[in-house]
Amino acid sequence: MKKLILFFSAVLITTVISCRQDDDNFSSEDYQNLELINKASQKIQDSTNSTTVVEGDPIPPPKR
Repeated sequence: MKKLILFFSAVLITTVISCRQDDDNFSSEDYQNLELINKASQKIQDSTNSTTVVEGDPIPPPKR
């Protein structure tokens, strides 16, 4: 019984390990695209945060 359990566990482990997919590798073009996306999102964030409200100042009314 012990040998049977060891055999089935060995078969299970080998099937799990052999079916594992390789990790994704990024190419240099992918890194460049990610940097461009990061810079663009940073510019968008900076432009939306450019209106700073000093404490005590009234909040401007919403634009229509």
